[in-house]
Amino acid sequence: MVAKPGEPSALEARIPVECFDKAALPPAVVNVVNGPGATVGSTLTRSPDVQRISFTGSTEVGR
Repeated sequence: MVAKPGEPSALEARIPVECFDKAALPPAVVNVVNGPGATVGSTLTRSPDVQRISFTGSTEVGR
């Protein structure tokens, strides 16, 4: 799983990842990618390696 948090909550996104690490999930099962939504989101949605995308947020984010 790759999570791309909103820019204002980039640091807070590390909290669930730390919990997953403590739960002894294998490395790279849960990943966080930070950066501008237009750049990172575009890269993720266009990647042939990404099979599914789910957005949580405004309609504008989903567009």
